[in-house]
Amino acid sequence: MMPDAGQDNPDDHSGSSVNLWSSKFLHVIITTVVCLASMAILLGLATTGYDPGLLSIVFCAGTLGAIANNYRRFFRIPSHGGTVSELLGSRLVTVQLYLSPLIGGLFAVVLYAMFMSGILSGVLFPKFPNVDVRYTDVTTFLMSTTPENNLDAAKVLLWSFLAGFAEKFVPNIVDKIVKDSSVPDTRKA
Repeated sequence: MMPDAGQDNPDDHSGSSVNLWSSKFLHVIITTVVCLASMAILLGLATTGYDPGLLSIVFCAGTLGAIANNYRRFFRIPSHGGTVSELLGSRLVTVQLYLSPLIGGLFAVVLYAMFMSGILSGVLFPKFPNVDVRYTDVTTFLMSTTPENNLDAAKVLLWSFLAGFAEKFVPNIVDKIVKDSSVPDTRKA
């Protein structure tokens, strides 16, 4: 027996929740295409002799990490069900799909600055040899403070991707730094 045209059939995967799922998936695809196109443009410019700078590539790697995390989360959502419709119907989800890559890129830049400053150091982290050079201006600073070698540049890109992918990673590091740097007030009132 066929359900009426207005009735919801739980076995019918062409219903509204599937349409919502498809709609949100389209937003994930859009963010991916924009990010990959930006990366391709930057790398293409590099082949013409223009150096886009590692910072822009770091930002793109962070956005790719966030997009990969969006994909991972997105495919955990079942394509049908009442709570799915409520979740996917929210405009907040759409906003999050566009904002998380930007936030991931910003977190990658913050992590890059932590590496450059030496706040994070060790075998797993990149080394920056020119950090003791006198500061003159931001352009010189960003162009002269680069990873020591290709291995360190690869570490920068990997950590940048992870900063976008693991959205709590950089905020947790910042929280730890703030907590560790806080000096209790021992003065008597």
